[in-house]
Amino acid sequence: MKDKVYLKMFPDKKYNYGSMKNIIYDLQKLAETFIADQEIRRSNFDLKWSMIKWSS
Repeated sequence: MKDKVYLKMFPDKKYNYGSMKNIIYDLQKLAETFIADQEIRRSNFDLKWSMIKWSS
């Protein structure tokens, strides 16, 4: 399966396990960063919303 994905991404290159491993690792780290960022944004929104509600 990984080799098929790799060939879709790089049709002119031969499958390289090391490269694919690095791509998967980088993608996982990006996903983790995105999820953490979304949680921080949601928390900040919740905090601001609570402050608005309490100040009214």
